[in-house]
Amino acid sequence: MSYIKEKSSKINHQNIIKNEKVKEYLRKCFISNNTEMITQIDLTGIKFNKKNIFSQIENKIKYIIAVDGGYQIVELNTKFPSTKIAFYNVGYIEIDLEKIKSFEKEQIIDPDEFHQVKHFGNYNFVLPVNNIKFQSKNLKDTIRETIYYDIFVNANIGEFKFLDTLKWLVFEEYDTGNGIFEITCVNDNCNNRIKFEKKNTYTDEVNNKIECPVCKTINYITDIFELHTLVDDYSGASGIVSYVMSIFEVILLFTIYKIIYIKDKSLLPNILLIKDGPLALFSRLDDFQFKKIRPFIKFLNKLSLDDNQSYVNFVGLDKSGLFVEHLKQIEYKLSNSTLLIPDIYYMKKYITGETDSLFGYKTYFGRKMLYKHDEKLSFVFDIPLPYLYKHGEPKDYEEYFGNKPNPNDFINIKNIIQTLIDIKCDLYDNSFLPIALINKAVSLSEKPSSQLLKLFTKEHLKAK
Repeated sequence: MSYIKEKSSKINHQNIIKNEKVKEYLRKCFISNNTEMITQIDLTGIKFNKKNIFSQIENKIKYIIAVDGGYQIVELNTKFPSTKIAFYNVGYIEIDLEKIKSFEKEQIIDPDEFHQVKHFGNYNFVLPVNNIKFQSKNLKDTIRETIYYDIFVNANIGEFKFLDTLKWLVFEEYDTGNGIFEITCVNDNCNNRIKFEKKNTYTDEVNNKIECPVCKTINYITDIFELHTLVDDYSGASGIVSYVMSIFEVILLFTIYKIIYIKDKSLLPNILLIKDGPLALFSRLDDFQFKKIRPFIKFLNKLSLDDNQSYVNFVGLDKSGLFVEHLKQIEYKLSNSTLLIPDIYYMKKYITGETDSLFGYKTYFGRKMLYKHDEKLSFVFDIPLPYLYKHGEPKDYEEYFGNKPNPNDFINIKNIIQTLIDIKCDLYDNSFLPIALINKAVSLSEKPSSQLLKLFTKEHLKAK
């Protein structure tokens, strides 16, 4: 590695090019997703024409609510140890679907008229990344307190607090209220297991935190995300920056859902909730997804079937990644109005490569799909997993992914696809108007946002 400011050599690549062992190694390797493989692709059993797909219920979608977020890591100095802090801007937008459709017929859209069809809400918060912490606290505890107090306790939509949404999911208050979640005490020197379960008292705040009976350390309910396990004073918190945004987006999405569910559940079939990015939580967050979000989706699927209504109108939209790249490779082979639902065998052969694990087993609460509408619009999306029953019991995840998919298992699939087509946007390739608008509202640029945030931070940050 070069010294700081030392320029790299312009000729040392010759040593690599002339090395016979390097040549021999490269000859043993091959590109897995090559052109030859793509031309021989087998779509049997996973390709469906839209005209042969049906939704199990009537299309009632009238409104779109989209959620997205952006963050910027600001480096306050380049000396060792570096000092970094992350700023977040996360928000949501509400849009009237019929009004969007009416714009297609107009040559020029009045900005004032367009402003009337959308409503924004946004949230800003901060996360220390390197060499910034609270007085007399290490970085791990600073991060824990920041996530609990400054991110989740402070976030709300009117009377509905994000922390209450988290407890609603953890304790399964939408159903029996008997849900629990266990973690190991956050004290590195204590292995005691902490169990979060709902205590019915005069104040619900008693469920926000637990004092460990062994070491007396306070464990916050947000510690169930286990992001603090990826943080230490030496390496910092850079490994959790994107995960903090992901979990905040998901809790925001479900807070909006909870408000409608509690105030008037009959409105839910009229609303499509869109998340920019997959319906998934990765890394340490997968345990929360697996134990709490997927059972919630299962509950909503059953409720939808019982009431003959769709209470699971969620969709995640991918802008990048393996599945997006794969769709670009094969879309020339697809007819218009074609849906692909890759099974695990297809994924391993053409997209993810051979892996020991089952794709998305602990991380996804949506099913990955690819759709080609026409030459101008192709996209990758997730909609919530269906819960199919076999002999009175729900099929397990592995059995569902291991078998050939059936699009008609998804309660509202055709209606969701058609709604996405209706909100397409020509501003960017394969884009959708609500996502384009909310992204404009929350994205933070390198210039000038980063420079201005750096000046802002230096003005207000205290030196030790």
